[in-house]
Amino acid sequence: MKPSYANADMAPLKQESMLNYFAHMERVSSVLQNYAQHYLDDEIWTADIVSSYISRLTETLALLKLRYGVNAVETLDIDMKLSGMPHRFHIDRLTREINNYKSVQIDESVIHALKQQLVEIIFTQQFCSKTMLENIAVQLYRQKLGALTMQPLTAFNGCYFSDVSGEKNSLYKCHWSCYDASENLVHIYVMLFEYDLEQPLQNSSDLVALLEKNCSNQMHLLPVARGIDRDLYHVHPKYVGRKIIGPISSRRFSVEDRVLTNLIRQHGQEDDFCIEIFTEHLYSSGEMPNVGVDEQFDDNQVIQIFYINRSDAAAADRGVSRVDRDLLMPHALAQVTGVKMNAGIQKNNQLITF
Repeated sequence: MKPSYANADMAPLKQESMLNYFAHMERVSSVLQNYAQHYLDDEIWTADIVSSYISRLTETLALLKLRYGVNAVETLDIDMKLSGMPHRFHIDRLTREINNYKSVQIDESVIHALKQQLVEIIFTQQFCSKTMLENIAVQLYRQKLGALTMQPLTAFNGCYFSDVSGEKNSLYKCHWSCYDASENLVHIYVMLFEYDLEQPLQNSSDLVALLEKNCSNQMHLLPVARGIDRDLYHVHPKYVGRKIIGPISSRRFSVEDRVLTNLIRQHGQEDDFCIEIFTEHLYSSGEMPNVGVDEQFDDNQVIQIFYINRSDAAAADRGVSRVDRDLLMPHALAQVTGVKMNAGIQKNNQLITF
């Protein structure tokens, strides 16, 4: 059954186009890993944070390839217009199947026997058995589920704390990610905050639950920050940042009414693609007592004042302090088209070729 929230921008990929899609996305993952390792020099957005979630994306795509790649019946829905990523429905299904198959043990000899049969059919009858391929893929998929060393992307991917000094009122740092339901994109968050309680920060299940509630379906960063500030008195967010991985514009699996997609179709090669990465920064410029300010907050609560840069059109439109945009593009395509990015005063636009 297809998800009830599927829309006209979803394209169901059949077997042939699906395998092309996954080959394409393996290259996308490689480019993103190179970006994380070589183009992140910010103290907050460290390479290990971003790289860990891109590794989750790579693992997710590998599992989905086994799950759908040679399946003769099911299709994989791809967001053709906005993201280029698999529909959230398939991510949720993958999560459920991981929970169901986690304890299943697959005998290696069974897979070996299936592979041997497939090889014999190919060499003796000169054709490839799709049924045999599908059986092998199913077995490998289940085997991989039972031996996962890294969890793939889910709607909400935990919460990880770093730089925890244990001193009261010190500035803490945590990060997490979501596979956003409204955009089918990977959202990676980093938060710097003050913490008032004596109990160990890692044991604050209330904080993790609140992050999941506020972030899984939020299109804008300001409501996320305000929700955290409102619902947990002892957490005072001083900085909340979000990297949005995508959209991916591709000649193979993107609709033609996007500027970058049209650019690739006119000047690029068959396998060319471009990746946009937006980084939203939201800073607290101070705090004030909530006395007749906002009914959502308790009157005795101190609330953060988040700075929105109204002089910057992109930042004002997104309701944040600053927006950075990185565009990852094939080197040859950038040369042919002469694409340049206006960095502006804050140098917040970057063209990265690969």
